[in-house]
Amino acid sequence: MKKKPYPIKAIYGNLVLTEDDKVCAYYKVSSEFISTIDTLARQTLNQKNKHVIDRLLHYGAIDIRLLPRDMTLEERFQHVVNLMPHHTQDIVDTYCQRVLDMVHQEMGRAYVYEWYIGLPLTPLLVKETGAKQVGREWIKSISAFFGYTIKQENWHEAYEELEHQAYSDLSELNVSRLSQEEMYYLTRMNFIRNMPHTIEDERVHEHIAQVCEGVLDFSTLGQVHLGNCNGESYVAFLPLASTDDILTGNDLSELVTRFDFPVELYYQVFHEAVNGVFGGIKRKAEHSKDRLNNIVSENYEKNGEISREKVKTGDIIDDVLNRVEAESDSFVSWTATVAVYGRTEDELSKRIQEVIGYMNKQHLYFVRGLIDQYGLFMKGFLGHLKKQGVLWYHVSTVKGFCEHALFSNNRIGMRTGFYIGRVDTNVGAPESLEKAIYSSHNLVLFNPTIVNKGVKGAKTDSPHIVVTGETGKGKSFLINLIHFYLSFFTKSVYIDVKNEKKYRYLEVINNPTIQQNYPYLVQHLRENFTFVTLDADDVTYHGVLDPILCLEGAEAKGMAETIFYTLYPFKERDIQQVYLSQYLNEVIKEREKGKKVGLMNVVERLMACEDKVVHACGLTIFEKVKHSILMLVFGNEQSQPLSVDTKNTILGLKRLDLPDINTPKSDYTPSQDYSMLVMYALGYFSKVFGSNPEDFTVTYVDEAWVYFSTAIGQAIMREMKRIGRSFNNALILGTQSVKDFSEDDKGNFGTFFAFDEPSEREEILKYLRLPVTEQHKTYLSQFIKGQCLYLDHFGRCQKISIHCPFEEVAELFKTVDKTELSELEQQFV
Repeated sequence: MKKKPYPIKAIYGNLVLTEDDKVCAYYKVSSEFISTIDTLARQTLNQKNKHVIDRLLHYGAIDIRLLPRDMTLEERFQHVVNLMPHHTQDIVDTYCQRVLDMVHQEMGRAYVYEWYIGLPLTPLLVKETGAKQVGREWIKSISAFFGYTIKQENWHEAYEELEHQAYSDLSELNVSRLSQEEMYYLTRMNFIRNMPHTIEDERVHEHIAQVCEGVLDFSTLGQVHLGNCNGESYVAFLPLASTDDILTGNDLSELVTRFDFPVELYYQVFHEAVNGVFGGIKRKAEHSKDRLNNIVSENYEKNGEISREKVKTGDIIDDVLNRVEAESDSFVSWTATVAVYGRTEDELSKRIQEVIGYMNKQHLYFVRGLIDQYGLFMKGFLGHLKKQGVLWYHVSTVKGFCEHALFSNNRIGMRTGFYIGRVDTNVGAPESLEKAIYSSHNLVLFNPTIVNKGVKGAKTDSPHIVVTGETGKGKSFLINLIHFYLSFFTKSVYIDVKNEKKYRYLEVINNPTIQQNYPYLVQHLRENFTFVTLDADDVTYHGVLDPILCLEGAEAKGMAETIFYTLYPFKERDIQQVYLSQYLNEVIKEREKGKKVGLMNVVERLMACEDKVVHACGLTIFEKVKHSILMLVFGNEQSQPLSVDTKNTILGLKRLDLPDINTPKSDYTPSQDYSMLVMYALGYFSKVFGSNPEDFTVTYVDEAWVYFSTAIGQAIMREMKRIGRSFNNALILGTQSVKDFSEDDKGNFGTFFAFDEPSEREEILKYLRLPVTEQHKTYLSQFIKGQCLYLDHFGRCQKISIHCPFEEVAELFKTVDKTELSELEQQFV
């Protein structure tokens, strides 16, 4: 026999043997995402949890914990870097490292919350003969009395069958067994909380003496001082002392994840029998009712009144007795404890005040537990499931306990990718975007290029992305941020209808300060971006978007007819239409045979026709095209179709005159009609650009409403969406209105970012399949600039705050006013 001062004797696989010879099995729970405002999904989860907890009550006790775990952000970013082409790996590594530096400075290490559950496998359930069991228990009792324990070999074998049953009982939660390494690490964390360490270094500890090594100082009330070779840390355990009588909507587990520092949450749940040997719920309730009646009678005789609080207490007792009588509910007693830590006593004190203050506002009253830190500390050890004393225990139905949003998470985005912002789980409006960002630990990673690669758990394999919202809310900023990140490894074309990105990029490239401080950015912009400004006054660009040059067959003819019918009032079967159709067919066939011809050749044939009506038709069209932006789409034997062979092309359009989004088509000016035709031609060009399956291509359109405003535009958009999955092409659209997208589009767009639009809050909620209520409309109205609802490819929807921590990159996304634009035009002419 050997003296054992440790709270744990041994660990084998996911089993832990405690100092009092109790065995518990532990599992990681695959938590479910619940949106902050999706009350229906929350109710469904709570009901499922009730069913699970009810089924587990025969174990007598349940250990549930929510713990912050290292996000291993370095490994995730290294994965991103490894996927990059060789020539961009250095710059991608630089930006990833800068995010890591930001995170380390702000929160130490990035972390995510994970759920764990433990069940006691009581020895009484182990199959042994009666005499053998009694003998074993007697020997253990005598040994424990003298402070010794018996060394047990192969103790875990007796619990294998019981562990398999526990695993089966937890199947509805989708759990996985903890590995032995994970069990040791969770035990080790009790001694190295908030101390610098790596998981790899701590994995070497595989003996209880090593795992439980550390200095514990409980001499200061309300805290524990930890110390070892890793450093030192201060920890406080705050028990939940009281709550409102009604537990509905407590959501405690979600609330603890809202702090910008890690917080641990521990639940210990014990089954309360209705009719127990020593009382049970029924007898306790009856005793409480008798006692309350006596107090009420005495007070009434003395004061002639009954306090409202006493009446409320009586109602609660009656409700418990009614439930017991109806046998409709199971009852549990439970404790909830949060662990808060800091690098210094001062930091710990501030965090304690923040937790207690915030929880008080939610009617969850946590206290310091000044003289009970040792007992609360011990609850952090695996297998330490002991119901002792009466402090900090709460009795409720299982349904009431499950109102804490157990086994839920609010993570969103992808497992690897570029950093684009943070989740904001607060319902109200933040003080500022900066406050919303830095008060959240929940990082959002994004990489749409992996969506169509068969990601496990994804609801869609479409790489297409939509960004909607009112002008000035951050829509264009987000599109530009995505464009920048994807420029490292995709081939893209960005349709810049405002023709200003070129000047912003050139201004950054030529900025001496940026050249000196961020040479890698300047090099990337110079080597991997090409700026093309389509100018109808420049003969070089005449016909570059000609559908006969860019398209084939029916598509070429269809687009050509759209252009001609916009420029001239053709009527069914009149002579002009007959000749137009004839000349179009001729020119298209000549093009198919390799001849250089385009739309202008069709116009020339109309003008050369001997029929005066047809000649006049051709002349009318020619006069409209001449000196207009339509010269971009009317080509001839001198024209070359637009070619985008460079990695990232920013395609600007000069003299583009798009109508306002709310202007009826009947009110378009000729210039606006012509500009719309150019946009249609660009749409078809984008389809051709994205049809090469060998490259991952991305097309960006920041004024996508153009394509949804007319039938021909919608047809073009359908073609652009169709090529996405099969041709490795992502379409990223920006538009003001969510109404541009139909129910059918939900399958075509894998990702959706919705910034607030006051006139469309109901439509936004409907499209994202969120309940349409006044409360949720108010929730949207409190989004500030830079915040949006993000629907990811896993079907999860949550509010996020967009964040670009790189000032030099943010400079690329600034808008340019008309005066500045004209000055830049002269500067970079």
